[in-house]
Amino acid sequence: SENGMWGKLGKNMFGCFFPGKNEILTLELAGTIQNSLAELRKETVSIGVAYHPITDFLRDQVLDNALKALDHAAFFGPGSTVSFDAVSLNISGDKMYQNGDIDGAIKEFKAALLLDSSNVNVHNSLGVCYGVSDEYERALEAFEEAIRIDPDETMALYNAGLVNMLVGNQDKALEYFLDADCKEADVFEVALQIGRLYLEMKDSEKGKAFIEKAIKIKPESGFGYRYLGECYTALKKTDEAISAYKVAIRKNPNDADSLSALGHLFDLKGENPEITTILCQQSVDISPDNGLFRYRLGGLFLKRNMLVEALEQFQKADELGHEAKEPIQKVKGLLQEGKCSKRKKVAVE
Repeated sequence: SENGMWGKLGKNMFGCFFPGKNEILTLELAGTIQNSLAELRKETVSIGVAYHPITDFLRDQVLDNALKALDHAAFFGPGSTVSFDAVSLNISGDKMYQNGDIDGAIKEFKAALLLDSSNVNVHNSLGVCYGVSDEYERALEAFEEAIRIDPDETMALYNAGLVNMLVGNQDKALEYFLDADCKEADVFEVALQIGRLYLEMKDSEKGKAFIEKAIKIKPESGFGYRYLGECYTALKKTDEAISAYKVAIRKNPNDADSLSALGHLFDLKGENPEITTILCQQSVDISPDNGLFRYRLGGLFLKRNMLVEALEQFQKADELGHEAKEPIQKVKGLLQEGKCSKRKKVAVE
């Protein structure tokens, strides 16, 4: 009875065009369609509605926008109807982000802001995209705009803190994280990052308090116990550090940081050198590009007089940016002495 057209778009999906209808009239038609179908069968249909004109979208984008609105409708359950809006584009952008299309996601989020410039979630999503693209200044602008719109937005505060951490602005990062913690006190990631920052800033006691808080919020996380081990190490509480690292490894056997740290602490306590070497070797196997791990392993090989193996690890550690020139020279000297002693022995015999 309407001046329009309809047809099948795919499995279980139909599309309808109604020229000359605005958003309100189109939504009324959607309701009519649902009610008519409800009289015939118990199954429901969800409907996504889009119209033209709207901001900078072209007429031939109406169907794509209606499909995005249909994805949006799925969030409300069966039998829902949604009109295309900024949230529809936010959902579409999130899907692109999850699929690795960062540029496409940025385009969607920017379009969403043309529809609703005050949408905090969109600003935050846009900031995340800029962050993963290493465009930290733009990311921070997006997060700060989200915070300006809603000062209680914990996620934007947290993300702004992360960006400041990445660019080396520790004081500002801590300010954002502490603000986020005040707004919402039981967020694991926030408490963990505050603890890490305090640890980096040489305030290990405060760091330990926040990391313990994070562990209380999420006791199944191995990361919390790893950083707790780092706090205890900084506080020179070796036994407590060892216990924390053991828990971290139990929760995540591939935690290279905890394996290396545990091997190092066992060595300091004079434990079985074979065990300490195995732990440090495992950390290198998992993270071969970590210079510190290789340096520690090289030190253990040196203690066991495995000079060739020690030299290899020290050289790779130095190549990876962990200063090891002094032990390299030491091991080379020991190897040279060994060759000289061997020649003398052969001469005497």
